[in-house]
Amino acid sequence: MRRRALAGALTGLLLAAACGGKGEVSVEHADEPDQGPDSVYVHIINNHFYDARIHAKYDRGQSYSLGTVVGSDEQGRSTAIAWSPQPLVFEVLLIVASERYVSYEINLERGDVVQLTIPPNIGSAGTFRRVQD
Repeated sequence: MRRRALAGALTGLLLAAACGGKGEVSVEHADEPDQGPDSVYVHIINNHFYDARIHAKYDRGQSYSLGTVVGSDEQGRSTAIAWSPQPLVFEVLLIVASERYVSYEINLERGDVVQLTIPPNIGSAGTFRRVQD
């Protein structure tokens, strides 16, 4: 059962990657959320010029470093984080510019696949808001 859920999640991930474009956070829900692993799969594409350090943060303070994604990386990178039944945001730190952005909140179910696309115009794309330190 787990193997089928993981295969379905990875298929969804490939579909999400093929459909990427503008800055967005899109979610493909798992076919059988109650049966899936206690994970959420994240695929990150960085269309911005600068390298970006990414964190996933749940509402109650759980934070996961998703690593650094190089600028202008069309292939992106994928990872899994633990699922939690609470809102999640993505924090994007543009390393050279020292600018920090936060996505809007999303609610996820176990096994969901999220595609996070960082646009070249992150400040005006509407998916992220800039956070002053």
